[in-house]
Amino acid sequence: MNKNITHSSHQGLRTHSVNVRFNLAELQELDMLREQRTRAAYVRDVFFEHAPAPVPEINRSAYIELSKYANDIHHIAEKINDGDQIEFDELLLQLHEFRVDLLAVRDKK
Repeated sequence: MNKNITHSSHQGLRTHSVNVRFNLAELQELDMLREQRTRAAYVRDVFFEHAPAPVPEINRSAYIELSKYANDIHHIAEKINDGDQIEFDELLLQLHEFRVDLLAVRDKK
């Protein structure tokens, strides 16, 4: 493949097309990988080696645990925004625990 080829809509109107057939499983995988881009844009990017890095699967247990902490932080922010008094030492402790747990999630990878 010629890596010196650049592709851009700024170089002119694309007038040539290539038809490709996929089975259902292949099409579903393409749709998952392309995210918000069109199928054509994704295939062009992959062909010209500009494919995005794959997004890793979500660690479901880490996601659930972090969601709990995010909810706690949201409640703290609500209290502050409502003008409620909060214990500063308690807030620091919760933020420290959140940081430690975030580091633990990162280290599990």
